[in-house]
Order: sequence, then C-alpha cells, then structure tokens
Amino acid sequence: MDDVDVLVVDAGPVGLLLGTELMRDGIAVSVIDKMPSRGFFCKALGITPRTLEIFDDLGIVDRAIDAGLWLTGVQTWVDAAKVPARSMCMPEAVCRTARCRSRKTKRSGCSKRRSRSMAGA
Repeated sequence: MDDVDVLVVDAGPVGLLLGTELMRDGIAVSVIDKMPSRGFFCKALGITPRTLEIFDDLGIVDRAIDAGLWLTGVQTWVDAAKVPARSMCMPEAVCRTARCRSRKTKRSGCSKRRSRSMAGA
C-alpha cells in the first residue's frame, strides 16, 4: 500500500467525499473498499440543499443535477398494502450522482482501490 497520511475505509458517498476534502487540504489519502465495484443500489438516493452547496463548492453541482433524477412521488405501504391516499407515482430511479463524486475524488488525486479491506492490512 502507498505511503499515505490518511486511509479511508469505504468508497461510499461519505468515504469519497472525505477523501476528496482531505486531498483538497493537501493531505495524502487512499480510499479502500472491500467491494470489487460500486453496488447496484444507491447509498445516497436523496440530495438535500446542503449537499448541493457542497457539490457546488466541489465544482460538480451542475453535473450532479444533470445526472440526477427529480423524484416526483412516493409509495406508502402499511401491512403489505399500498396506501393510495399517501402515494404518488414515482419513476424508476437510476443513481448517477455517485459517478460525479467518484470522478471528483479521482481528479483530486486521491487513490481509490476496490476489493480491499482493513483485514490483514
């Protein structure tokens, strides 16, 4: 493993952002994750106004918005039955903002390695 100041374990939304922010402060960082690739399901489906502010500071807000999907509904279920009065149609969601975070982490110079864990490190 490379000589780094900080080892971030988990290449999810928080780990990637932490790695990127540390690199912006001149700290040598490596991000590892035991998964060989990003999972199919999103770990950060919803984007809040504060997240957009952070993305703006990182310079990826426009790409994140363009890659995202505006949610237009929700389904509420109680005891395995849909509650129509509290549900609206929602399109299939595809997580694309993770790619923006991952690209920014890579451009910042932070190394990210998949199929790695702390076991035996």
